Amino acid sequence: MPQDDGDVIYCHSIPILKETFQRYSLVIAATFAKLLVNGLQSMGARIALYALQEVAEEMGKWEGQHGVKNGLLNEIDRLTNVLVMGANGWESLPVETAIQRGGIDEEDYEEAKQKIVFFILVSAMARKEVADSFMIILENDWGMLTTPLNVTAYGNSLRISTVTETSPVEENQLSVSALITSPVTDFPT
Repeated sequence: MPQDDGDVIYCHSIPILKETFQRYSLVIAATFAKLLVNGLQSMGARIALYALQEVAEEMGKWEGQHGVKNGLLNEIDRLTNVLVMGANGWESLPVETAIQRGGIDEEDYEEAKQKIVFFILVSAMARKEVADSFMIILENDWGMLTTPLNVTAYGNSLRISTVTETSPVEENQLSVSALITSPVTDFPT
């Protein structure tokens, strides 16, 4: 996710655990179905969080200690890290810490979270071959990247941008809106 000052940050998230899916399965399924039935799959990465909220509110499952707002979305935040350039290379921070330190602002994280929620919906609900086509949409249309690497390994794989007299600037710039890992395979297919 390119920033105004030229820096780039990455959001890395992993799929929710099977237990989390089981707790929120009806809301997840209904949200995914709503996007598909309304032909919004290609726009899902832009509106997934809003659609999830709308469906959860309609089902009476948005508020409360175990509601989607305080349960599922907090779990998604817990499973998401923000990679920011630190003094010694890429540093992985929990979302809340990254926001507090100014590594990402709340508006940029909300944009990334739309994409992450869509990824969660796809990884939880779609069969592998269907999920693969959604991942192509996420990569091509929304600038996301899927990887089997965990956040530490991915952070270590990123180049540290430096400009030298023999290296054009374009080769040292990184840009990706959000980074996510491959879907888990233990969800029902």
